[in-house]
Amino acid sequence: DEPRARAYFDKLPGSHKLYYSRWIESAKTDETKSRRIAKAITALSREMGYGEMIREEKQQNDLLGK
Repeated sequence: DEPRARAYFDKLPGSHKLYYSRWIESAKTDETKSRRIAKAITALSREMGYGEMIREEKQQNDLLGK
């Protein structure tokens, strides 16, 4: 449903696609999996690689004291 995210995902090398896929699949609950899917779609829509997405999330959590 997000053509920009899909287009960017399709351009990624296979190993980078696996980073996203494994991260999502490693979620232990459906709630976590849903949250990770939403984060991945947002990041891919912004043409962010997996590492960029994780670093940005860590920075946000650090700012919020999480």
